[in-house]
Amino acid sequence: MWKLNKPDINRAKKEDIKKLVQNTKLVSFGNIENRLKALYKNYDTQDGQVNNQQLGNIQQGEAQIIYNAYNLTYKGKKLNYIRAELCENVLSCPYCGINQADTLDHYMPKIKYKALAVCRMNLIPMCPTCNRLKKDKTYNNFVHCYYQEFPRGIKFLKADVKMIKNVFTVSFDYDFTHFPKKYNSLINKLKTQQTEVNLFSRMRKAAISFINDLCEECCVNNNEDLKKWLERRKCDSIKSRGLNDWQSAIWEGMLTFPDLDIKVIESYKKKRTYNVGA
Repeated sequence: MWKLNKPDINRAKKEDIKKLVQNTKLVSFGNIENRLKALYKNYDTQDGQVNNQQLGNIQQGEAQIIYNAYNLTYKGKKLNYIRAELCENVLSCPYCGINQADTLDHYMPKIKYKALAVCRMNLIPMCPTCNRLKKDKTYNNFVHCYYQEFPRGIKFLKADVKMIKNVFTVSFDYDFTHFPKKYNSLINKLKTQQTEVNLFSRMRKAAISFINDLCEECCVNNNEDLKKWLERRKCDSIKSRGLNDWQSAIWEGMLTFPDLDIKVIESYKKKRTYNVGA
């Protein structure tokens, strides 16, 4: 969640641009490959953005052809390999961590920045919900999953686990107390992004099913083993999903749940079984 490995710019500059030109009317425009290579290089060295002057090196007609060429990234089309390579090994959406990342979002929206429509560094694997909610909003209010720097080893996503009327509930929040001042811009982006994609609300809904499954999976018989089991699962989650993933936060929240007791887990499992049977 939050971060993805940055695509290979050399592959973008060599193969992507060459195939883009070969499979569109760009082949008739002079020096277009070199101009696109320069644009891609600027995007990469400027951490995922370009200015209007740099975009101006691609003429309006050329940009429109590139914009239309995005359709070539779909299945069975000439540029589909770009989509396939970007989505390969991305298990969940980097914005929410809940749904599968089976669409591509243009970090700088393609409707305005048409010359970047098939630039792989500008294409972010994302779930349909986050993609729809972000859409054409101001791009630099959002985290760029390829370029954004995060402070290492700082846990900022918190999950508060409670039991209300014998039902587990979870609320999420950010804690930026330990963020150095140089990350103030990141803090603002995370806050805006949370609001724009309804992140905490969606996490709360996902957390209900997650805790239900957690309780069903638990097979220990005493409190000491329960804490050890939760600790192992938390460590596994951090290793596979990241320190600030919502599931990692829930494992931590369960460990700090003041009324944690094996009897609570067993009672919850029985209640669930009764409700399903009814």
